[in-house]
Amino acid sequence: MQTCKNNKNCILNDVCNNYEKRLIKTISPVIKGIKSSEIISLPKNEENIEGKLELLTNLYNRCYKIEGKVIPYSNNSIKVFIYNKSSLEKILHKKNIKRFLASYGYSMECTTEDYLNILYKKISRGSIPSEIGIFLGYPLKDVMGFMGINNLPLTKVNYWRIYGNADISDKLFNNIQKVKLSTEKLLTYKTPQQVLELLLN
Repeated sequence: MQTCKNNKNCILNDVCNNYEKRLIKTISPVIKGIKSSEIISLPKNEENIEGKLELLTNLYNRCYKIEGKVIPYSNNSIKVFIYNKSSLEKILHKKNIKRFLASYGYSMECTTEDYLNILYKKISRGSIPSEIGIFLGYPLKDVMGFMGINNLPLTKVNYWRIYGNADISDKLFNNIQKVKLSTEKLLTYKTPQQVLELLLN
């Protein structure tokens, strides 16, 4: 079964180091389409940053379910934005999401690529825009609550701040955690490459 672009074996080395495992666990909900994207920070003074960056770029360049972008962020770090295009498009094509983003410099006529290019430009200026929660797949009510533009009370904090009725947010959080925990378990007895192949099926 073809799992990667150009029918090549899918990424990473056979060496199961801790960074590879953490990375795969982090992005596993994105690969599965449960979460639309993830943003990863790489401090420039971090040990073996060149190897880690190569690992990340190989990951999204060669595996068909995800795409990514390296974004200059500051003198001290870079950001790597990894996303599931299919999942992200479903979010960005919703009319209420388009209306919301139109208030923050995005056109109602934006394509997915247009949205991403505007987001990348904002990040490259050295700050993470609050509306990034939309791109990360968080419910609109929670993004608006975090930005202080609705009157919903803070209900709880899980992976993100949840406002108002928690049902939709809890369902998303539980699905994300389910994939992460399953991936973590697989990584205890399989190589990163084997786990990636399973995630891509």
